Amino acid sequence: MKKMKKSWSKPSVYILFFQATLSSVFAQDHFSSNQAMVKLVQTEREVLKKAEELLALKQKHLDELKLAVERQKTRLISEEDIGHPVHQFQIIRRSLNDLRDLAGQFDEMNNKTLNIDNFDLPTQEDFTGAIDGLLRVQDTYGLKSLDIARGHFGSLETRNQTWTLPKLTSQNCFEIGYQAYSQKDFYHAALWMNSAWNLVQAGDETADGLQILDYLAYSISQEGNHEQARNITLLLHENYPENTRYIDNIKYYDELESVIHRPSSSSEVSYETLQASETDLTRPPPPYPEKEIYERLCREPTVYPDEIRQQLKCFYWHGKHWDSAMVWAPIKTEILYPDPMVVQFYDIISDDESERIRQFAARQLKRATIRDPQTGLLRTAEYRIQKTTWLTEDITEDKDRVVARFNKRISDITGLDFETAELLQMGNYGVGGQYEPHWDHQAYPGSKNQWEDRLGSRIATWLTYLSVPELGGKTCFLDLEIAAEPIKNSAVFWYNHKPSGDSDDKTRHAACPVVVGAKWVSNKWIHERGQELKGRKCAIDRYQTNNYL
Repeated sequence: MKKMKKSWSKPSVYILFFQATLSSVFAQDHFSSNQAMVKLVQTEREVLKKAEELLALKQKHLDELKLAVERQKTRLISEEDIGHPVHQFQIIRRSLNDLRDLAGQFDEMNNKTLNIDNFDLPTQEDFTGAIDGLLRVQDTYGLKSLDIARGHFGSLETRNQTWTLPKLTSQNCFEIGYQAYSQKDFYHAALWMNSAWNLVQAGDETADGLQILDYLAYSISQEGNHEQARNITLLLHENYPENTRYIDNIKYYDELESVIHRPSSSSEVSYETLQASETDLTRPPPPYPEKEIYERLCREPTVYPDEIRQQLKCFYWHGKHWDSAMVWAPIKTEILYPDPMVVQFYDIISDDESERIRQFAARQLKRATIRDPQTGLLRTAEYRIQKTTWLTEDITEDKDRVVARFNKRISDITGLDFETAELLQMGNYGVGGQYEPHWDHQAYPGSKNQWEDRLGSRIATWLTYLSVPELGGKTCFLDLEIAAEPIKNSAVFWYNHKPSGDSDDKTRHAACPVVVGAKWVSNKWIHERGQELKGRKCAIDRYQTNNYL
């Protein structure tokens, strides 16, 4: 007969004490003395009292754990809210810190009861990336850090009233400022330490106010505001008189000619003035000359000169070949710029097709790379923040050949041969996701062709918007000073080469950071080879520009 497993109904701690008591009974021959039996009655009460005390401690621990779990549950957000960059920052922060601390409390109660390493959680690199994305959005769209902290996020409130606007605590602002500080970005460090201090002054005690002022003083001193830095340091010295660093810093500031007012006590300085004015801070110089144009195009509507506006129009495109379906089902088309011609096609894919293509891509996304112009090797880059993958036409789950039909539709609309075209690339933009100015067909003007002769260069680019972010995500052309709006199920198309085969350097473009929402795009790059007869018409004039489809 199979031996039955013992089932215990009492707490293990009670069993241990009971066993110890029994051992003591037999060791001392309690049965032989009435007095010993009286003592045993007392011992039994003591054992049960001790067991109750231990149970009370365990219950207290369980109550604390339950409270911690409930507190975390109040911070849960919906899948729809995850499109907000502040929500993304907060959930990455909670996953990195709070969930690990919670799991640690469970592990103390019993060995590995909630092994956090079994879950797919963010890393410190993700936390840093979330902060960098938030700073990128702030700069590009001219947002103030204190407005962001208080839940006022640009024009979002007028575009979608259903959003739950998240707010940041003083500790959150301190962490963002500290990240900038650790990268020697004292401009953003001062902005966010200043916001943290403002929140502390308003009653938010999640961060240490004096610690904030310590970092704020150094940051604004590096920005050149030495007088304000001295005032803050004076307050710090009075709170920590034993810290000689503050004494030395005050002496340093007193030797500077720029420090005119030199109060001897913090009582002469208002707490409200212990902050940095954004007008006193200097943003670091842009990494490239056209950065200001890029940011302006991202945040402002396109303004066309009169001579350009007169050449813009909307029409139905029937395609180049009479054997395509567009003869009886033309495509709605808008000219965004006449030369080089940039057009936007509308309703080129259905919602169902778009959803299925995104599902195919979602399971295999990886961080996007660029081809290093110096080494020719692929690598990640800070100016391209997105994840990508490539879709073939033989995906097992694609029973209806959605990818193949979409490729055929692009070929029909453009009239170009796809024999040498690249696979359909899918892209998904995350926190502050962007792709700064670049050319699709070359690394920079005059650079050597990086593709094989049998393919030729990327003669044309087709960019489809498969989802629309709530805010941001435009595609801007710096030399043309225009921006295409990310309209769902539409596609932007342009030629990267002139009819002569020369590079059209005015096609440099960029993807603006996504502020709120999700952005899915697909790219189709068509190469030169195969277009000689079927594809693009040859121009009569060798110097013909890109002003026709």
